[in-house]
Amino acid sequence: HNRRSAKTHSGIWRDLAVRKRPTEVDAQLGIVATLGRAAGVATPFTDRVIELIHEIERGERRQSLEALDALAARAPGNAFPGSLRLPASGFRLK
Repeated sequence: HNRRSAKTHSGIWRDLAVRKRPTEVDAQLGIVATLGRAAGVATPFTDRVIELIHEIERGERRQSLEALDALAARAPGNAFPGSLRLPASGFRLK
């Protein structure tokens, strides 16, 4: 791997943050939800990620840590009440 040329952010992130244009979230993540439904597997977390990205695209939500909190509220068992925490690093976002 050539780390110097490796991308540090996803195409979806770049589309939202840098290019200020609609993403390809439906093509990239929507297929997960579609295949899940076809197999009878619920994908609520993926569905919420897609919803949040569309809200950001439409200007209804800012691309911010609050968007992560909105996602965390949908975590199974509400694993992150109040604010998102990243236990592996011990770093708290909020």
